[in-house]
Amino acid sequence: MHPINDDDLRELLPALRRFALWLARDPAAADDLVQTCMEKALSRWASRRDGDLKAWLFSILYRQFIDEKRRAKRWGRLFDAFLGIPRPDTPDKAALTDNPLSLGRPV
Repeated sequence: MHPINDDDLRELLPALRRFALWLARDPAAADDLVQTCMEKALSRWASRRDGDLKAWLFSILYRQFIDEKRRAKRWGRLFDAFLGIPRPDTPDKAALTDNPLSLGRPV
């Protein structure tokens, strides 16, 4: 187990924020990403392996960003389905049945 070194974490905060801002393109979302990253890092500190602290933190931040994007996409599909809004990535059922040669594929 590695002891938590506040100075090392504080030294990496500006770089983490720049990366989060580059990913999110929104200062508030970037701050949220960095905060979540630090919360996860501190809660999982005991299970951290030997290695580069910077790489570990950037990995946590990037994975958190990807998870949030996936979650937003799922919620968007759920709300659209609930409201009955057709999604552009789903084929229109009428287009599938109107053309007998389409064999169930969108035209």
